[in-house]
Amino acid sequence: MTAKELQALVDAEPFQPFRIHMASGRTFEIRHPEMIKVGQHYATVFVYAQQDQRFYEHIEILGLLLVESVSHPGTPVISSES
Repeated sequence: MTAKELQALVDAEPFQPFRIHMASGRTFEIRHPEMIKVGQHYATVFVYAQQDQRFYEHIEILGLLLVESVSHPGTPVISSES
């Protein structure tokens, strides 16, 4: 997945929550555009604490080359190979 493709999902009006599927099998739920910052080769995902959604618990750095696909709830998976 390219940075432009991922940033387009973040910038969508209206924003639609999406799920990032990594080649490792891990997934990341992006429920709000402030949960992710996109760089040229990496994305930083802010993982929020379960108890209080005002505070993030930790961050995850995702290599964009390792993003396998992206999906929206209730829609088909968007593969990085298409």
